[in-house]
Amino acid sequence: MAIPSPTTGRSSPLIRQLSALVDLVREISRARAAQEIYEPALSALNTILGVERSSILLLDSGGVARFLAWRGLSDTYRHAVEGHFPWSLDDPDPRAILIEDVELDETLTPLFPIFRAERIRSVAFIPLMYGERLVGKFMMYYEQPHRLASEDLELANAVAYLVAFAIERARLYAALEESDRRKDIFLATLAHELRNPLAPAAASLELMEHHPEDVSTVRMARGVLERSIGQIARLVDDLLDVSRITRGVIVLEKAPVEVSSLVHHAISTLQGQITAKHQELTLSLEPLWVEADALRLEQVITNLVHNAIKYTPRGGHIRVATAPREGGVEIVIRDDGIGIDPATLPRLFDLFVQVDQSLARTQGGLGIGLTIVRKLAELHGGTVSATSEGEGRGSEFTVWLPGRIDRPRPTPPSATPAAHAPRRRVLIVDDNEDATRMLSMLLSAWGHDVATAGDGPTALAAVQAQHPEILLLDLGLPGMSGYEVATRLREAGETDLQIVAVSGYGQPEDVARAHAAGFDAHLTKPVDRAELERVLAGGRA
Repeated sequence: MAIPSPTTGRSSPLIRQLSALVDLVREISRARAAQEIYEPALSALNTILGVERSSILLLDSGGVARFLAWRGLSDTYRHAVEGHFPWSLDDPDPRAILIEDVELDETLTPLFPIFRAERIRSVAFIPLMYGERLVGKFMMYYEQPHRLASEDLELANAVAYLVAFAIERARLYAALEESDRRKDIFLATLAHELRNPLAPAAASLELMEHHPEDVSTVRMARGVLERSIGQIARLVDDLLDVSRITRGVIVLEKAPVEVSSLVHHAISTLQGQITAKHQELTLSLEPLWVEADALRLEQVITNLVHNAIKYTPRGGHIRVATAPREGGVEIVIRDDGIGIDPATLPRLFDLFVQVDQSLARTQGGLGIGLTIVRKLAELHGGTVSATSEGEGRGSEFTVWLPGRIDRPRPTPPSATPAAHAPRRRVLIVDDNEDATRMLSMLLSAWGHDVATAGDGPTALAAVQAQHPEILLLDLGLPGMSGYEVATRLREAGETDLQIVAVSGYGQPEDVARAHAAGFDAHLTKPVDRAELERVLAGGRA
């Protein structure tokens, strides 16, 4: 008795359909871009259901359905119906819509002439769903009235599911590639930005070595060193800030603040850059008050004005204005600089995105400043937006903060010069010999009695033998960490000794861990002179 071939007889259409689905899955598994999905999907639809005319439309960023692939449709028809979408965009469970005869459906009356010209009498709308998100639609067209059987609808829905899955998979793959590309650009830029201040710093050291007696040269070189160190410190602070903000560990310390005074202070720190580029700055400031974290709000203003300076050519114009708006305060920074490419605007505030995309990256920057600005504005309950008429036509950034309050500007207390710290016995503990030597020489020049140690056990012995008043203790010591040294000293009864952490780790959790281990204060490298003087005077940091 002969056994029927599986590819013949009544079972062959089912096997052909299953084979087409398997082929589609195979194509999907190989695809790395959404464009590689469309044609195999339309081919599968043709094989499975015999549909010769079909299309795939996806929703763009504005929620408009756009043709991505089609068969048997004219340009005229596509242009006429593009954008038509039969479901609500937030519909969690859209169902397929089957129209047996378009000329009997009154909702399609305006499209009758288009359907007739295209010889379309029946259509099927199949939603493309990814999870609970509607991403587009499949369309099937027939030249005669057609009733889609339930099993055919199930097959069409299966194809739609595979296509939606493949499209989202391709989008995620593209997003990962873009993220990886931006990471590589960021690392290259970070190296570039760190080398920039290191170059003049190294040259300054060479000058000081060759002309130690030339007071003006030494003074100039010292200024360059200070600015270079400050630039590196700001880069590190920005990196730490964006890490803290994205992890949600920044807590705002809000109080009534007068916005125009923050603008003035922010600009005073940037005035040298404005002068160097011969730029014209115009201020239009109203005395407006909001509840805000003054330090963080000034950081927002400084970042935006700094960007305006950086991306505006010599002799350009920058305008900063404040005004009341919608129960809050609006801060606007406008420049007539290089402008922003419209394609960049939607992702301008994303991490590692830079306005200057040239290979030379002539303007510098890590691409994190605007991310910090947006996050800080949002933490205040506000918003930040950017507009530009295009490249070479300047840009405008607008920060809006809610909760404008009426409060008279208080008279600031008169400043009194800080008293010099009394002579103290200081023990410096650090395994970095250069850092130890420089800090020791500095504190000795300030009049303090200074001793040093390079590891934990030596530090413990020195405390017992010399009885210092202040211990400046590095956390990352070899063998025995600074945390362990502090804990042992407290357990040994050293309660009067002021133990100060000096570390490159400055995250809030690092500071909290230091205090938990028995430290009285925490200083982040490079140590700010004012903070160091305050600690030596008996204050906390």
